Order: sequence, then structure tokens, then C-alpha cells
Amino acid sequence: MAAGRPGGTRQCCLCGREISANLPLGGTCQHAGCPEPICRTCFAVRGRKFCVAHSQTEQPAVEPPPGPPPVVDSEALWAFLREARAAELNFISRFQSNTETRPSIPIPDSEKPLNVRNWAELRSMSDEAPDMKRLLPVPRATSDVRTLCPVNPACRYTIRKPPLILEARGCSDLGALVRDRGEARPLALDALLKTLRDLDAAATRNASTLIAGLFSLTGWDDGCVAHLVGNPTHPALVEPRVSACLIGPAVGLVRSNPTDRRLQPFLPLFRGETLAEETARCKADLLGELLALDRVFLNPFARDHQFTPQAASAAARDLTRERDDVDLVDLPEIGPALKWRK
Repeated sequence: MAAGRPGGTRQCCLCGREISANLPLGGTCQHAGCPEPICRTCFAVRGRKFCVAHSQTEQPAVEPPPGPPPVVDSEALWAFLREARAAELNFISRFQSNTETRPSIPIPDSEKPLNVRNWAELRSMSDEAPDMKRLLPVPRATSDVRTLCPVNPACRYTIRKPPLILEARGCSDLGALVRDRGEARPLALDALLKTLRDLDAAATRNASTLIAGLFSLTGWDDGCVAHLVGNPTHPALVEPRVSACLIGPAVGLVRSNPTDRRLQPFLPLFRGETLAEETARCKADLLGELLALDRVFLNPFARDHQFTPQAASAAARDLTRERDDVDLVDLPEIGPALKWRK
């Protein structure tokens, strides 16, 4: 029976996502006479040409012969896991510091930033420590894994008015890290789609826009990058409620969809840049735009150039202190602007 809902709305027969303008039809099952719809991501990016039933007959899986069980070097494993844990904590702590040192953040579809008095009241933390304990094959599995190995920590800020969720999340394949250590492969599209479905459910429950930075210790494969960032063949589409960027394997490697205007102003929080570093970078761009335009409105400038409003304001104040021919003015209904002094 073809996948669908009452009223003619169709779903992808492989991933279950609704086929719409945001996720167009890629094709139908290639088995003769089968009308099952397949979304563009599954059909073109993942290369899945058959529905679940016909995948088994058209593309039989080849099972590799069983090999000997791996020999676990406990000390080497725990040394690797501690290094991986440090990388995850570095990502989360940099995101938390970058966020909480800013008294204001941009708001999607608004020219005015949101002032935040107490970030701690908005913050919640979680991890996958129970899952990691079940995976560890060594006697120390009963130890406190939160201090010894990666557990995919997540740091979330939930803002009620206006509704916005800001989150940094570890998404590594914990099983592969334990089993394969440094040889673990980049995360594949199946893992990314599961994470995005979970984020979309959270955004729906809270009736919020959700902005997320997703970190993988082993990076992301080409299918993940094509799905979220896009490529010349398949430009990425912006989801209605969720905007996400991919980070990893290096903490500073951030990849995002350049057409997602909701996400762009938040990228400095995920890059690991301090406010001082972002301000210095912003100041050079701000002066260049002022030389070209004679007047620069800070909020649109910050949004269009992927700076936070806090960095743009700090850069503007620095320029007025350093130069005697520049003024910072606050225009009613428009906001702050930098202009040449007459």
C-alpha cells in the first residue's frame, strides 16, 4: 500500500518524512509497478531507489564472514575515550561560554536582539551516560563515565518569549567509538536524520524555532553535508522549525547552509570564537562597509555578515573610541547606526 495520509498527503516510504515543498519527491520505487514515493534526500542523496519491501529482493545484503572477536586493549581504549571526552567538553564549554558572556542574542525574523538577564535560568543539560555504560566492554564500566569518556553531552537554552531553543549537542556513535576507537567512520545520514527528527519533535512541543550545533568526534559523511549544507547538485532546503549546523571532527570546523538566514547570526556561538575575537573580526568588516556606504545600521549588518549583535555593538564602540571622525547614533524605530561625523 502506498505511504500516505488522509487527504492525499504523502510520506517517504523509507524515512517517513512528509513530502512537501520543504522535502520534495525524488522518485518512486524502481521496482516494476510499485508506486511507493521516495523523498529527494533518500532517492538522490542516499541513493535509495527501492521501498523497504523491494530493497530486500532487488538489493540483497551481503553479509561479511564472521571474524575473530577483537582483542580489547583496556588501557589504550580508556586513553582514547578520555581524549574524546575532553574534545566533547571543549565544544560544550566553548558554546556555553560564548553564549552566556553575551547579554543579548539575535532573534530570528527580528531586527532587535533579545536581552537575557540570567542565562542559568534558561539552561538545561543532558547526556547519554547510561547508554555508554552498557557499551563499555571492560570492568571499569561501572565507573563514572561522565568523567572518563564521551557521553554525547547537550546544552540547551529554552526561551519562552519569543519562543526559541538554542542547543549544542554531541552526536557521536558511542558504540563505534568503543568498538573501533580512532577508526570509527564519520556519521552517516541515517544518524543525522534521527537527530533532526528528535530536534523537530522538541521544537514542535515548545512551538519554537530551534537552532542547533551538532558535533561529531568523527565528523560527518558527504550525505550529511549534502542534506544540511547542500552541494551544486542538491541545494539544501531550510526546515520549518529547525536550523542546524555540523561541527567536527575539529571543534572549529562548522558547516552550514548559506541560505538559512535564521542560523547565520548564531554561527559565532558554535565556532568557539570568544566575544573579543569575534569583535576584532567584526570591526574590520564594519569599517570596510562604512567606507563604502557612509552609514551602517548595526542590526542588519550583524545579521547579513554572520556576527552576533553583541559583537557588532562592541566593534562600533571600539571604532568611535579609536577614530574622531565616526559617530554611533541610535535612530528611532531603526536602531543603532555607525556614521561619519560631519
